[in-house]
Amino acid sequence: MALNDSAKINLALKKIQGKAQTSNQKDVFNESLGSNVSIGAATIFGKTIPTPASSSYYTIVGETVEMLRFQVSPIAGTKDSSGLFQGFELKLPSNYESVSSNPRRGTGNFVNNKVLNTTNGALQIVPPSFNSGYTVKAYHTSSGAGVTTEITPLDARDWVLDYFNGIVFQQDPPSNAAENPVFVDGFLYIKEFVNELLTSSAGGGGSASAQGPTGALQFHTGSSGISGSANLTFLTASSTLFLTGTLVVSGTIEANTFEIISTTITEINQSGSTAFGDTNDDTHHFTGSLSIFSSSTDLFTVDVQSKSTKIKTGLSYNRTAITSNYTVLKTDYYVGIDTATPSSQITASLPNANTLNDGQTFVFKDEGGSAGTHNIVISASSGQTIDNQNKVILESSNASLTLYTDGSAKFFIV
Repeated sequence: MALNDSAKINLALKKIQGKAQTSNQKDVFNESLGSNVSIGAATIFGKTIPTPASSSYYTIVGETVEMLRFQVSPIAGTKDSSGLFQGFELKLPSNYESVSSNPRRGTGNFVNNKVLNTTNGALQIVPPSFNSGYTVKAYHTSSGAGVTTEITPLDARDWVLDYFNGIVFQQDPPSNAAENPVFVDGFLYIKEFVNELLTSSAGGGGSASAQGPTGALQFHTGSSGISGSANLTFLTASSTLFLTGTLVVSGTIEANTFEIISTTITEINQSGSTAFGDTNDDTHHFTGSLSIFSSSTDLFTVDVQSKSTKIKTGLSYNRTAITSNYTVLKTDYYVGIDTATPSSQITASLPNANTLNDGQTFVFKDEGGSAGTHNIVISASSGQTIDNQNKVILESSNASLTLYTDGSAKFFIV
């Protein structure tokens, strides 16, 4: 006994739709068990198909499938006896390369207006054999541009889609050609096929298929996949690495030069102290005014526009106490002389003026109160002067003397 025509038709129809034939009483849409046709490695999905999710156009689910609205066009030579088209082909959107976020857009078959059936299975729509959520939806626009009307699965035209090659067949075309399908919504498989994975994993002579634009660095996307992005590229001609996005570094960054091209604000956020430089010859330049706060109180301000400095704290200057002859250091400010204990005058020799900053100041004070008995001599270096004299002598008890220098060869009494 042979299969009857009804069984043959059901077997063929359900097989092409990715469904099993379990009953002649069930339509293709009522079959719950999946099926498939054996095909070559070049057209077998190389990645696990994820569970579909409610998605907007161009959404990529699981890095594997992309939700698209395919454009539909009639196929020449497929009209029935009434002159109405029965066959239609799907193609990628006309703006696919500029709108899609598929890392492979603009390469291979992933280009604008690419007709699916011309790729011999390289572009496939994921069939509902993987999940009923992958069932496509078709639409016409007979009500006018911008108004889409769904062509339901049980529409009188009796239409089916070949998910493998993207061809729509309608058995009984509508008499109004404006009701022919114009769009089909479905999920496009965008990852590697089995032959690509076998080639990239083969030792020695194999090579992985690079993704993204020229210069894109490759990165692991999970499930042994690789990809590339226009946001991370390396140009060999200029030896330049480009990153668009945020860089997070948990270790140390070393560079010969840091060049900040443009920034609106720079922040240093750190709990505790912040250190600048590591040697005494380091110089740190700031352009603009400077303020130092304690909580919300402005304690120290340098206003470069008004050329003024405001200090709201006490001041402490370096003090050096001496009881005998002493060579003044560049780091000194107050020099306190104890004239009560020595047995003779005390000489404080000034440093060479050209080793000091212009305007640098020293203050000498008779702290012992006996300068009248044990004079204090303030002496400049040979050839240098203090108000046109080489030295100044303090002969009054409790006397003091304040000097500043021109940073060259002279000291002046305030």
